[in-house]
Amino acid sequence: MKTMKYILSLSLIIFLFWSCSTEDSPEIDPEEPIIGTWRPVTFAQFPVNGDPIMETIGECAGKTRITIKANGELTTEEYYNDQGQCKYEFIFQSWEKVSSGTYIFIETFTDQNGETTTYTTSPDEISFPDSNTMRIIYNSDYDQETELNYWYNEFKKN
Repeated sequence: MKTMKYILSLSLIIFLFWSCSTEDSPEIDPEEPIIGTWRPVTFAQFPVNGDPIMETIGECAGKTRITIKANGELTTEEYYNDQGQCKYEFIFQSWEKVSSGTYIFIETFTDQNGETTTYTTSPDEISFPDSNTMRIIYNSDYDQETELNYWYNEFKKN
């Protein structure tokens, strides 16, 4: 379960770590398939040696909602299991489409000392198998225990 939380959190963080500048960002097409409210449903791993591993998102993490708006805003209401307790965190980011299937996410944090840090992340690919399904795909290992060809988190549109 700890791995599931790590994977979902990593995926959300990667999905959410992106920022855009209104000065040089192109207009966002309101028909862009990423726009909507999404809920996590599956975590899939594809090991180099072995069969695919498909995990259904648990009850707590299944409450998570990612809302992506045409104005470039992205909010996450993240639920995660912490020592048997379902915890909640609200995260505000922005997003931008770089090219077909490629998006970036930026999140800016200000610590208690007033120092600001910005994280920019882009998954290897975001695909839409149908109009209600989004897969955030990574072509790298998320841990050092399993050698993977790739892995993804799958979301359904609410």
